[in-house]
Amino acid sequence: MSDACTQTVRGPGGLAGYRPRIGVHDELSLADGGLRPAWGTLAPRLASLDATELARRRELALRLLREHGVTYNVYGSEDGFERGWTLDCTPFCLAPGEWAHLERGLIQRTRLLDRVLADLYSEQRSLHEGWLPASLVHGAGSFLRACRGIRPPGGRHLYLHAVDLARRPDGTWCVLADRTQAPSGAGYALENRIILSRVLPDEFQDCGVARLAGFFAGLRDGLRAAAKPSDSTPLVVLLTPGPYNETYFEHSYLARYLGFPLVEGGDLTVRHRTVYLKTLEGLRPVDVILRRVDDTFCDPLELRPDSYLGVAGLVDAARAGNVVIANALGAGLIESPAIPQFLPRLSREWLGEDLLLPGAATWWAGTRQGMDAALNAPGRIVWKRTFGGTADPVFGEEMDRVDRERFIARVKSSPADQVAQERIELSTTPVWTGEWWEPRPLVLRAYVASDGAGGYTVMPGGLTRFSPGRETPVVSSQRGGGSKDTWVLSSGPVDPVTLLRPRGRWSAWNGHRPMCPAGWPMTSSGWVATANGSNTTCVFSGPPSIAWEARPLTMDMRSWQVWCRYGFPSGCCRTASDARFHRPSSPRLSWHWWPHHSAPAASVRSSGACATSPPVCVIVCRTTPGASSNDCRVMACPVPAG
Repeated sequence: MSDACTQTVRGPGGLAGYRPRIGVHDELSLADGGLRPAWGTLAPRLASLDATELARRRELALRLLREHGVTYNVYGSEDGFERGWTLDCTPFCLAPGEWAHLERGLIQRTRLLDRVLADLYSEQRSLHEGWLPASLVHGAGSFLRACRGIRPPGGRHLYLHAVDLARRPDGTWCVLADRTQAPSGAGYALENRIILSRVLPDEFQDCGVARLAGFFAGLRDGLRAAAKPSDSTPLVVLLTPGPYNETYFEHSYLARYLGFPLVEGGDLTVRHRTVYLKTLEGLRPVDVILRRVDDTFCDPLELRPDSYLGVAGLVDAARAGNVVIANALGAGLIESPAIPQFLPRLSREWLGEDLLLPGAATWWAGTRQGMDAALNAPGRIVWKRTFGGTADPVFGEEMDRVDRERFIARVKSSPADQVAQERIELSTTPVWTGEWWEPRPLVLRAYVASDGAGGYTVMPGGLTRFSPGRETPVVSSQRGGGSKDTWVLSSGPVDPVTLLRPRGRWSAWNGHRPMCPAGWPMTSSGWVATANGSNTTCVFSGPPSIAWEARPLTMDMRSWQVWCRYGFPSGCCRTASDARFHRPSSPRLSWHWWPHHSAPAASVRSSGACATSPPVCVIVCRTTPGASSNDCRVMACPVPAG
């Protein structure tokens, strides 16, 4: 690209060498070269790192990805089936005000699509009224006739909804696609967060990044709440196609994180219209299935007879209301790229509201009027298949005269199979190449989940994907694209909720220098403690996804103080004189705690870590009768990034 097509960022804190493209929205820089507000804290910090430090952090991210076994399977790849996950060490930042608008629009869109699915699989009023073309619905192989008339327990079809978002050159967001069948990527977004919070720990804290754990807690609670009322805890399982699926890592990762058994079709059976999990102790009834198997593969009895991935009789069990399937069978129908053309009217009819997040302009060629509009659509057009398939999108401006004439003839011969969509000039974001930052086109996949309280919750972030080259128009993980962590900045205190469970394993002091950032900031996974204002410090930290460690100190308990500095209210921890002090008759471990609110000591003793809510601050000491000094280990609930 010539220099005439680029400009250099010269704003304060700008990344040296970063040259955004002209004519597109750049997520880092303003038109005058200044920084966008969301990057005001992070960009100067990144710009202050030299090439050696950036290379070290990049290598750390790669090592952690390898250690965690993060893969994305690529079919037909010359480099092998399993490919390592690609994560850029520069996050994608969004300001809180901008995110609030996106959040409202995402929830509205999920409510609308859930209502559309409920109608299409019941009375089909939208077809009778002409709000949706009947040929578009009934001509789709993703419309499961066997599932019409099935009303899911609670009436909800969508429990997890993914939305691909792109930003136009004018800075407004629009929807590129909806993923409703078996949305993928949420687990990768979580893994990206855990990795990057270790690669950029101080930057992560100083930017006030919103946590992801609350979203996953809402998803878990929403799935459990969907089960029939019972005296026992509902059994929720995650149904996977198996290890040959491209996102199998995510299936196993999410199952472990949410606490659900990971099962394949062969692990389940249907008896008397009830789904059971096969265990060594016998059959256990399954209440909820979070599926990652495509619609038609879920039941070889009523859907696709050649499928070995599903469970025979699953549709009938759902028809009887004995199992909740998330998302409901048939939800893939509204993934068609033709559906967005009709959503504005459906929103007004079903919700009485205008769409807050418009989609890219779309023309379905299935009607005479639609075909004429599609063939004469202004601007740059990308053609997609109406009913899915493996065909690549066709970019109109890349066809010569002969190819265009052939393509038009194909459209006219089967117009219902083609959709024309406005081609969005994607916004760009900085990507570290190993030598410099380079602008790459991006697509943000956002996630909405049922929250267990009758509503929906939005992940404060998402999976940001970028293209493999600055001039590559398609963003796809299968085609070599990379990913980023998405940092939604918080306008207030960050909620320290986490679903990661520390193992309570103590590790001895190993002579490493204490990690004590200046000014008392915290690492992303631990606290800092000090004794009586001295320079002797104790830090415990560790891999958020594994275990954290405490560093022992020997000092007089009467002068000991613990400082909780990770968003807890002031007064959480008090001096040792306020603690309950137990001096046993023989050396042993004893617990001393400073609760913000009262918390039973038994819960601390039994878990080996803070298992109480609200959080407590704990010191573990090995006491000796008659001694004034004690071997102490500082302990508290770690608040890792996940």
